Amino acid sequence: LYSERIMFGTTPFRKALDLAGARMIDPRYSHHQKVLLVISDGVFNEESSIMVVAEMLKKRGVSIISAMIHPQNFLQKMFPRGREHWPEGARKIFAIASEIPEGHKKGENPVLEQIQAPGTLFYHINNSEILDELLDTIFVLDTASENQQQV
Repeated sequence: LYSERIMFGTTPFRKALDLAGARMIDPRYSHHQKVLLVISDGVFNEESSIMVVAEMLKKRGVSIISAMIHPQNFLQKMFPRGREHWPEGARKIFAIASEIPEGHKKGENPVLEQIQAPGTLFYHINNSEILDELLDTIFVLDTASENQQQV
C-alpha cells in the first residue's frame, strides 16, 4: 500500500507505538513473552515522546527489536566511527532498541551477526533476504514443544 500521507517521514509512529504498547501491557496477556518488532527508516517526528514510551515499555518487560531499513551498508562502515556519524533515522531506531540481556545465549547466525549492533537488538536491513532471515530467527518454532502437544 502506498500513500503520500504515510510514506516518506509522516508515519504516525507514536500512535502505532501507543497501540502496540497498550496490548503489550494488557493484563490479559501477562503470561505472554512480549516482543515488539519495529521496522522503520527512522524518519518520523515526535522523537522525545517516542523515547519515553519505548523506555516505559522496556521497563515493563517488553523487548524491542529495531530493524533499520537503509540502502547503504552503514552499520559495518559507520559503527566503529560512532553513532554521531550515523544517519539521523538510524540513531532514532537504535535508541529504542532493547539491550541484549546479560547471560543471553548469543545467536549463531552469521548473516544476522553482520547486521546487528553489538549488545543490542538493533539490526540493519538493506535487502529482503536479510529481512527474511531476521523474521525467520525471531519467529522460530519450538518444534519440541509442538511435538509434545500433538502426543
